[in-house]
Amino acid sequence: MNFKLQRGLLVVALLAWPTFTLAQSNVVNPSEQVPALYQQALNALQNKQFENAAQLLQQVVLQHPELAGAWLDLSWLALRQENFAQAEEFLLILEQRFAPLPEGIQLAVNQLKLQLSAHLKLEQASASSARYQTAVSMATGYDNNVNAGLRFSAITLTLPDRNLELSVADANRPIGAAFVRASLVHQLKLDLEGGTVTMQMQVQGRSYQGLPQYANLEVLPQISLEHKDVVGVLTFGMQAIALNRVMAYKAPIVRWQVEKALPAFDLSWLPSCKWQQQLQIEQRQYLLSSNQNSHWWGIKPMLQCETTAWQTNLYGQRAQENDASGNRPGGNTRQVLWGLQQDWLAPFGLLGHRVQARLETQHSQDAQGYSYLLENGAPRSLRTRLSQVSWSAPLGPQSPWRWSLGLQKSSQQSNLAIFTHRNYSLESSIWRAW
Repeated sequence: MNFKLQRGLLVVALLAWPTFTLAQSNVVNPSEQVPALYQQALNALQNKQFENAAQLLQQVVLQHPELAGAWLDLSWLALRQENFAQAEEFLLILEQRFAPLPEGIQLAVNQLKLQLSAHLKLEQASASSARYQTAVSMATGYDNNVNAGLRFSAITLTLPDRNLELSVADANRPIGAAFVRASLVHQLKLDLEGGTVTMQMQVQGRSYQGLPQYANLEVLPQISLEHKDVVGVLTFGMQAIALNRVMAYKAPIVRWQVEKALPAFDLSWLPSCKWQQQLQIEQRQYLLSSNQNSHWWGIKPMLQCETTAWQTNLYGQRAQENDASGNRPGGNTRQVLWGLQQDWLAPFGLLGHRVQARLETQHSQDAQGYSYLLENGAPRSLRTRLSQVSWSAPLGPQSPWRWSLGLQKSSQQSNLAIFTHRNYSLESSIWRAW
């Protein structure tokens, strides 16, 4: 591994810790030439022009990724701007890409880690065991199937003695429209003796251009409890959805969730991978439709692999929703899901940017039939597919706001005609968290 540590490499160390002067002299090769762009960044650092230095250093690591010190300088600048997550990310890239590190850089890395640790402890102490986060987002896009309408003009009822042909009203055909969506998520965590209480409020509203009857508002308050002497996380909450200002759905939430992570493994022909398994159990209660009450459980194994440039998640889920009322339509429902999510970090060398692609397919099968729309009362079968790609990035070099642009396609096929539909949507959004 060729480390190019130029004479100005540890400028940030000199600004923060005078003891690095000796470390610098031990690793610098005076005969090497400092790239002009890197020299400009170092000059900006010496003149305390930190925003300019950050922009120049980002260009440096794109043009000269072999300069380990530039990654170190970026980490120090992120720490100075109290962007602790980004500071840790730069250190991770530095350690993984250039291991083993030269003595001088390793000393600087250790000092930065101490600084990060001190800041985190100070944050926790000043928060008086209470931590909160708020995220707001505004989005606009186009949905070509607002009402999940039928893409055919007639359906057939299979009765015991004959087939009956019915026309589909125009209002039940697919309707497309532009939409605006706003959402707010506020979360508060309280550290108690031996555990944590998390309170979260989520509100989301969506309106469609020229279609007020499909405007909807969803409110989802939740409180979760964790304790060292209790296995898993217990959550209580309430989900309520209003359609055109009329309450359409309201149900309490009682959920117990357990996640079990197996030890990570690393094979010579694979990047760093780990296997994780999640068990989730829910009791679902519907205040307005008690016949929908059910017991739900799911097991979700996941294989996660990552490098400094990308992350891959391959996952599956086996779930069962069992009838709790004795008259749930379809009785019990079995679900099998497979998914793949791929994230590219810093695509095309753009730091802070992320591209994500996701593919999912799910098959659901009822245990009992309940509709004349199915021949001989056969159980309903659903197969859904989802594909999604999105790009997200900060609005500016040091901005806490982020933007995203996403394209999504979903389709659902069923032996029950009214549950067959396709949907495309394009969505852009901006958000930030405090």
